Amino acid sequence: MQHSFRNDNLTSQFAKLIVLLFCVIPQLSGQASTMNEPTKNINVYLNCSYCYEDFLKTEITFVNFVQDQFVADVNLLITTLTTGSSGEQFNLIFIGQKAFKGMNDTLSFTANGINSEVEKRNGLANIIKLGMVRYLVKSGNHSMLQVASINPSDSAERGIGANPSDDPWNAWVFNLRSNMEGDGQRVTKSFSINNSFSANRTTDKSKFDFRASSSYRMNKFTFDDETYKFEQRDQSVNALYVHSINSHWSAGLFGSARRSIFSNFDLMSDAYFAVEYNIFPYNQAQTKAVTFSYFLGSSYFDFTDTTIYNKTEAIYATHNFSINTTFNKEWGSISGAIYANQFVSDLKKYRYGGFLNLDVRIFRGLSLSSYFSYDAIADQINIKKQGASSEEILLQQQELSTNFSFYAYLGINYRFGSIYNNVVNPRFNSR
Repeated sequence: MQHSFRNDNLTSQFAKLIVLLFCVIPQLSGQASTMNEPTKNINVYLNCSYCYEDFLKTEITFVNFVQDQFVADVNLLITTLTTGSSGEQFNLIFIGQKAFKGMNDTLSFTANGINSEVEKRNGLANIIKLGMVRYLVKSGNHSMLQVASINPSDSAERGIGANPSDDPWNAWVFNLRSNMEGDGQRVTKSFSINNSFSANRTTDKSKFDFRASSSYRMNKFTFDDETYKFEQRDQSVNALYVHSINSHWSAGLFGSARRSIFSNFDLMSDAYFAVEYNIFPYNQAQTKAVTFSYFLGSSYFDFTDTTIYNKTEAIYATHNFSINTTFNKEWGSISGAIYANQFVSDLKKYRYGGFLNLDVRIFRGLSLSSYFSYDAIADQINIKKQGASSEEILLQQQELSTNFSFYAYLGINYRFGSIYNNVVNPRFNSR
């Protein structure tokens, strides 16, 4: 009996041990798997007008791209400026939110005018990856990171290298362009040709830009067996030289010449001296700028036909004042200007106006975009005395007299549903 009791006791304890193991092992396994799992992907809101979004979402897969900035861990604002080589400078502002609040950074990437779209988007993706490193490290996702270099010297023998060669073009960039277009049907036909040439040189101390262009457009209409043909020719030349005085002040010389049948000019030329003051340093122009500009010069007009002032030519001293603002923030962007032009020798001839452009995210999912411009016009000394025919008015073949012009746009957008925006499916994109 005593032996049987001992066996039963051992059996009971063994059964309890088995039950205990079945209870503990899954918990330990769950804890181990939790410890080995990386922290969830960081949510990133991409705030840009055109920055190869589809490519970035397929190339950068270690973050979640989201539809709404208010659910994002990182708000990435990307702005662009045109460089002296007709390229683009991308300014990337990383703004930490939630757990990353206060972790902000700014990186730049510059693409030359000769870089292909593939090179631009690859370079931009690489900079974004670099900018996200600090957030990945802080989030605990650093185990997915690898550090590598494409610099050949990193794997080459040390002590061998060469300084970069001097620029043989001395920062000068030239561009030639020509294009033709044509379309038609039974009643209407049109043809146009455009040519342009530019030369510019941009350094941190100065900027020179020269542009020349010509265009020809022909419209032909057939109605009731009658054919009407209208032609427009325009040529223009523009040149400027800007000198950087310091981080807030600039000065410049500007000149232009133009011929336009539409505006009744055989020749319109002007020359100006200008100064500009920026409240903020110019190196912050990507994100904020408030500039005050003043132009003083003269304009010469040689009219194609006699004007409503009975003139075939005229010369006036003119001046211009403008205030321009730009702000790019995580909540959106705002830009605007007010300006005034006036003939110094005839103060009754003037033009003043302005514009305001808004792109604002009001709250989660709701955004507002708007643009409004207005001009008060009292300087149309070029209007033809004989007026315009009905055909020229309807087909907009001649500049018409007016005392104002305006343009307005207002748009509102509300997005709801899934916050994630990682997947790109390009099938039937052409439809």
